[in-house]
Amino acid sequence: MHAPADRVWVIPPGVDVDLFTPMRADAADSRVRGELGIALTRPIIAIVGRVQPLKDQELAIRVLAELHALRGSAPVLVVAGEATPGEDGYASTLRSVAAELGVLAEVRFAGALSRERLADLLAIATVTLVPSHSETFGLVALESAASGTPVIAFRGGGLVESVSPGVSGLLVDSRDARAWAQATVSLLDDTAQLQRLSGNARHYAEGFTWAATAAALIGVYASLGGAYFGGQLISTVRVGRRSPAAAARSRSSWGRPAPHARGDRSAPRRRLRSWRRAAAPKHPAQRR
Repeated sequence: MHAPADRVWVIPPGVDVDLFTPMRADAADSRVRGELGIALTRPIIAIVGRVQPLKDQELAIRVLAELHALRGSAPVLVVAGEATPGEDGYASTLRSVAAELGVLAEVRFAGALSRERLADLLAIATVTLVPSHSETFGLVALESAASGTPVIAFRGGGLVESVSPGVSGLLVDSRDARAWAQATVSLLDDTAQLQRLSGNARHYAEGFTWAATAAALIGVYASLGGAYFGGQLISTVRVGRRSPAAAARSRSSWGRPAPHARGDRSAPRRRLRSWRRAAAPKHPAQRR
């Protein structure tokens, strides 16, 4: 973009840590499993996003087949999301690939989910896969982390910022299904590792609240020599450099338009007001 580095700030988006929380799991587990026909003893792997080649749900299905080969059994894969307009053929291909690999009975196509149902799914999942070829940020990874569910994601694009390796999940360099299956097995078969990542993932996501995002944005405005907000002068705030953790994302959820684009115009106002409740951002704006 040829913009001077000292004139560019990157502020991470926020995650709703009140909605996405491990506390939903107890109430949601039996209900969600009943709706999807999943036995109580079966681990659940979630993949969330628009059904399209960019998100590469096909890789997740191939991972499921590799898990079956490695362990003699496989978890249930829940594919949450609807096909992008024009990609209905890809959705059909996923079912064909699953049938060809002998794992169609282990896949649940849940379709588009409301925010509440998505939060329920992520809370009860054992692992979330994010095999997207590219993500501007990867908010699903943070939503999963906030739910206490570790993420296994492709090392590329914004996912290197939204996933902290060894803290909120794992990053895989390869797009080989066996490599992804081995990473998944390392969590499924190591309860201590899984529990450690689960707790750390929630703590990591708590650093990306909307209050922190709004406070960081106000801090940038104020650092430009004093700015007015709500008719009041905001004192100049020094915006320091934070550890690389996030980059901006233009959509508020895994595949739907931002709330105000759907008619929920109160959501941006709620987020903007939240800066008053934050004395300082947990993740100050990163100055590039």
